Amino acid sequence: MSVSVVIACWKGRKLLEKNLPKVIEASENPDNKVVEVIVVDDASTDDSVSFLKANFSKVKVIRHKKNLGYAAACNTGVNEAKGDLVAILNLDVVPAKDFLKASLPHFRDQKTFAVTFNEGKFGPGRLVWEEGFLQILPSVFSKTVLGTDWASGGSSVFRKKLWQELGGMDRLFLPFYYEDIDLSLRASKKGYRCFWEPKSMVSHQHEATINVNNFRQGYLDDIKQRNHLLLTWKNIDSWQKFLSHFFYLGKKSLSHPGYLKIIFKSLARLFVSLWSSRKGFWRLFFLALLIRLVAAPVWHHGDADSIYYWSRYLWEKKTFLNFLGNSIPDAMPPRYPPLFYLLLFWWRGFYDLVGRFLWFLNLKFPLFPSNLIFWYQERYAGVAFNKLPAIMADFGCAFLIYRIGRIIGGKKNLVKVSAWLFLLLPVTWYNSAYWGQTESLYSVFVLLGFYFALRDRFLLGLFSLTISALVKSTGVIVFPVFLILALRRKKFVDLLSGAILSVLVAFLLYYPFRPINTLPWAINFYLNSFQGELNYLVSNAFNLWAFIFGFEPKPAESLFLGIPLSYLGILIFSIFFLVIIIKLWQSNTSRQFIFAAFLSAFAAFLFLPRMHERYFYTALVFSAVLAGLRKKWLFGFVFLSLVHFINLYHFWWYPKIPWLISIFSNLSVVRLIILSTMIAFLLFLNDFLKDETVNNNR
Repeated sequence: MSVSVVIACWKGRKLLEKNLPKVIEASENPDNKVVEVIVVDDASTDDSVSFLKANFSKVKVIRHKKNLGYAAACNTGVNEAKGDLVAILNLDVVPAKDFLKASLPHFRDQKTFAVTFNEGKFGPGRLVWEEGFLQILPSVFSKTVLGTDWASGGSSVFRKKLWQELGGMDRLFLPFYYEDIDLSLRASKKGYRCFWEPKSMVSHQHEATINVNNFRQGYLDDIKQRNHLLLTWKNIDSWQKFLSHFFYLGKKSLSHPGYLKIIFKSLARLFVSLWSSRKGFWRLFFLALLIRLVAAPVWHHGDADSIYYWSRYLWEKKTFLNFLGNSIPDAMPPRYPPLFYLLLFWWRGFYDLVGRFLWFLNLKFPLFPSNLIFWYQERYAGVAFNKLPAIMADFGCAFLIYRIGRIIGGKKNLVKVSAWLFLLLPVTWYNSAYWGQTESLYSVFVLLGFYFALRDRFLLGLFSLTISALVKSTGVIVFPVFLILALRRKKFVDLLSGAILSVLVAFLLYYPFRPINTLPWAINFYLNSFQGELNYLVSNAFNLWAFIFGFEPKPAESLFLGIPLSYLGILIFSIFFLVIIIKLWQSNTSRQFIFAAFLSAFAAFLFLPRMHERYFYTALVFSAVLAGLRKKWLFGFVFLSLVHFINLYHFWWYPKIPWLISIFSNLSVVRLIILSTMIAFLLFLNDFLKDETVNNNR
């Protein structure tokens, strides 16, 4: 039975010089049966590698091109090891001359996974499920061999074959802490054992590179708490543990609000870890899709009924003439731009084609469930089917959020988290799959327009924004930001060509609806659509006017000091908008371009009259892009998505949860939420005006 010694190294030049000679001396003792010593350098920034090559020719050195964390370094060493067993030592661990002699006999039992060494101060590790968490009990020293709940990842010997079968240390715990406990627990669940051997002596001097010289103490504390929470989540294997954890997690968050940061960091790390693996990516993808497919047939808002009847009317009549603005049976008057209804028409045709295919299968195969045909022909099935384009657009938005975030300098992992959060947070699938609305449908073209602009393809960008405006007019608020960037980059030809193309596209799309006097009528119809369905100062939007007046049906033209409130709202918005545009013109960076779009849409929602709750969606998607740049903006995005979700729920009250309805029906609670939202706007605006260099850790 042979042993390879593996040492993970990061910025460990001094510790290598001090301790490696003693490791080599112990390795040369035949009682330890060591066949090689491997040092895995995890992209050190000091001269660790050159020092090793110059002074320890017998040591096998493996170097990572980039820093992958402790777990990855150990996994690399184990995979490259020749021995049947692998002894993993920290840089600051000095073994006794016969440190393996007493441990090796334990591996005669094929159920032994690991033996952990005696560091002189601690005994075997003990774990217990207590108060909703996996807790580490105080260690009690013993002079006899005992089972241990885990083998230390810095002073233990492991069976290589089982290590590899278990998949090694989990990089979920990047950069360090708790990966050894997790590995041991996974081995235990498969029936393998770990032992604590008091006769295998090592000296652990606790001088490793995981200290305040290389990391802030606050960072180390956060990582330790985060990985402890992740370890707990990985070991919830019963409903009793889940309910217990849910209760105590809530209790801990209420008594220590700062722990919410740890929860969020844990979720973020979980998303990144899943994204980083192909299997994990598809798990998250199908989870996001499954949530939507389950929600789609469950319920819908009355808006979705109108969409259903519009599509059915158009498909049955096979004409668009005089459709816009007129009464349609069982539906609201159609006020959206023409491309929205053309898409509905084509999608209804696809719905009809699928129905014909199902009928063919029903006739061809006797086992085909005939009841599916009858269900498919019901209105509820048609409504659910109409939700699919917006559901697909959700994923398109998430993809573009990731791509744009990377272009403007977002840290890869942070951008991944923001994209996944956009898909998985309730606000997006509540809108598209449960409510049945189509905000993501126009938003995907808005993001595509900005993506093309950042790629310096302004003609395509303007075309995409035109498509967005002809699906829904909500996103036009960010057009001036696009225009500023194009002018700053002197894309005059692209702007002129794009304007001509946009007019042509608008004409062609409006023509089937009004073939006579098309453009003048189209312009008038489009501008009138900005009035909204209700001429009220606020229509359930959590904004300044709701904060002042509540949600009473107050006409937009109501006077204040002789000035219509709608004019006052436009004035307030214009002031903020002018500040944003001036700053954008001065800075002209890709990040500020996205930031200006976000703030423009945010300000419009907060201050303009006739705002609906769903008009915040444009700001939300740009907030998701910014979330990939700074951690504090990621928190801001989560906060805004929660506020928007509450705003949507406040309008509809589905699903009906009495205690939630009671809380959010209280105008004082709503005003507190609105005040918090306006403060968040000012904080974001301050960051925009300061225009600091991005620091992803802030």
